[in-house]
Amino acid sequence: MNRSFTAKFQAFLIVWFSICLSLPVSHLFGYRAFSIFYRLFVTVAALYFYLFCAANPLFVPAFGLFLVLAGFVTYLADPLLATRILQFLLTFLPGNVHVRFIALVAAITFLCLLLVAKVKKNLLPLFLVGLAVFPPLWYTYIDSAYSTAVAYALGWFLLLSYRQGSRIWDGLQGSDKRQLLSGWLKYTGTTLVYMFLIALLLPKNIPPLPLTSFQLWVDVTFPFVANLRGGQARNVRGTGGEFGLHVAGFGRSERLGGPLVRDDTVLLEVKATRPLYLRGTVRRDYTGMSWLGTGGEEQWEPAAEEGVLQAYLRPVKVTVTHTRLLTSTVFTPYVVTEIRNIKAPLFVTAGGGVFMEETVPLKNSYTVYGKVPGYRGNLSSLESGEPSYALAAWTALPGKLPTRVAQLAATVTAGQKGFYAKMKALEQYLRTNYTYSETASPLPDGEDFVDFFLFTEKQGYCTSFASALAVMARTLGIPTRYVQGFALPSSPDDDGIYRVRSIHAHAWVEAYLPGIGWLPFEATPGFPTNDALPVLAQPAPVPLEPENQPPQKEPAAASGQPGGEQLPTVLRATGLFLATACVLAFLAVAALLVGRRLRLLQNLQRIQTLSPRMQAVAYYNLALAMLDGLGLGKIPGETPLEYSRRIHRRIYDWKFDFRKISEGVNLALYSRQGATPEWLPEECKAFFAVMFKRYTVQAGKINAFIKIYLHRKYLSDSFFRQFWQ
Repeated sequence: MNRSFTAKFQAFLIVWFSICLSLPVSHLFGYRAFSIFYRLFVTVAALYFYLFCAANPLFVPAFGLFLVLAGFVTYLADPLLATRILQFLLTFLPGNVHVRFIALVAAITFLCLLLVAKVKKNLLPLFLVGLAVFPPLWYTYIDSAYSTAVAYALGWFLLLSYRQGSRIWDGLQGSDKRQLLSGWLKYTGTTLVYMFLIALLLPKNIPPLPLTSFQLWVDVTFPFVANLRGGQARNVRGTGGEFGLHVAGFGRSERLGGPLVRDDTVLLEVKATRPLYLRGTVRRDYTGMSWLGTGGEEQWEPAAEEGVLQAYLRPVKVTVTHTRLLTSTVFTPYVVTEIRNIKAPLFVTAGGGVFMEETVPLKNSYTVYGKVPGYRGNLSSLESGEPSYALAAWTALPGKLPTRVAQLAATVTAGQKGFYAKMKALEQYLRTNYTYSETASPLPDGEDFVDFFLFTEKQGYCTSFASALAVMARTLGIPTRYVQGFALPSSPDDDGIYRVRSIHAHAWVEAYLPGIGWLPFEATPGFPTNDALPVLAQPAPVPLEPENQPPQKEPAAASGQPGGEQLPTVLRATGLFLATACVLAFLAVAALLVGRRLRLLQNLQRIQTLSPRMQAVAYYNLALAMLDGLGLGKIPGETPLEYSRRIHRRIYDWKFDFRKISEGVNLALYSRQGATPEWLPEECKAFFAVMFKRYTVQAGKINAFIKIYLHRKYLSDSFFRQFWQ
């Protein structure tokens, strides 16, 4: 019985390990279309074939000899037929996708058979195989490596339990052994199932507790690790498909409503001359609880002339790098005239959303040339005609939309003439009568999202305001579309790059104005509208042509004119002067940087002479400066308690508790007794040291050196001066 049970158990483990290994490995080679049942069938068939060959060792050479003889006889009978068969096999076997896939799965199954059935002490080899396969595949964006690694680990622990238990039941016989094996299998299997179910049922909104010290040590000791998964191995967002706001934490799915999860993960790095909106996906169909796609996909082509809007637009050049966002969406400005550095074919939806058929590679940059609104004016006077019948789909509304939504829209726009005037009235009404809030309630079942927002909730974030504006405008017959993308920060970082985080994801509305075209509108409070743009002025006077300008005196020639012979001497003197100036400038900059570093060290040493209370406050503020450099600065509107909790979740270390440190500093500053805990100064000092090291690792030592000593961004003399006063 023991032999029969062992054989069945080994066969199960071979199939289990083979499926776990072959799934991500086959994805690496592009075999994603094969179902799990097909993979299971190939694995089991390969295992039976190997077992049959092991039980009948003469089968393989006999079958090989039979094929050789059959081929030889065929060649003697009909050489042309034999040649054609050979050519077919040489073409079919290496080139057929199924043949290559079956060969790959069969090879992995054979490896698992050797490790499980032929190697006695196989726990360590199996562990090393998993370690060699799953982490590298995961860091090369084979996402199935994560789930299969968990399944592989469950099988490994099951084998570990069996190996330990075999020491007990090897000495038993008959029914005792049978009962013990049955009880062990039920207990171990049930325990593993419970562990898996508990892991699934645990709350998913609790962020992981990163081992900061270990991560810092790995990043410093093995710098290449940070670049394995696109340079940002952690906190990658998206699955590689179409972009949606839920990817950035705006709800947990495409369903509208629910609180906004603030996330400071840097998704994009954008180079642009000014802040602007990056269009991502455009949605047309409103269902009452979500916005669906537009369809009508076709090959992308540059935008045509903007017509009457030409004078109101300004040209822009935008370079976008996807740092931690996996999506097929290509982000563009309002009007797109050219897209560079993307080799794959580009497509566009009926709403103007640009995308690829594959995921945009991380760390690869693409450049978009286009135009954005740059001036405002009386656009109502430019309207002419009515929208064409082809735009009827952009005015469609669900049949169950409450009538009071249309009644409110008609009341707000009463007396307004033209689509532009009505859109501005709706825009202003929403911005002034509803409250921006990131803690919106989930949409109740059976309710319409816009109706719930307008008459019950009366607060929300961009998805609420954009949906309300689009739907209310449609009740008036105005074609609208719901746009999802990003609103760039108000200013770039010191290096001129806009680091676009998840919290910068945004939704707005574009409405069609007859005779003008699609124009963006912003209903969310706190975000600028087109009214903030400068008024379109008269064209600037044309500068004088070169022939109308006063004639310029031509310089003397190098020879043949007075002064020409002295030109080489002048050049040598100028070159010597410039070289000397460069050397002096280099020495001056070096002396300046050395002096600033010495002053920084002196300032840090001077903190030790302060009272314990001021020491704690000084190191605490230094740590806050480093947190700001890490992109973890205090968010506007965030309370100190909320901030300390957020940092405690993000900067977790067994040595430190940021909430406890913050409470101690507040006690030292604001308590009536002015008591300072004895542990607080050293705790704040150690926390600052870790934050400083973390900042230098994340920003890069050269970049951190430039910002601290050259730009004097975080630790300047004026920053320390507040502690001496």
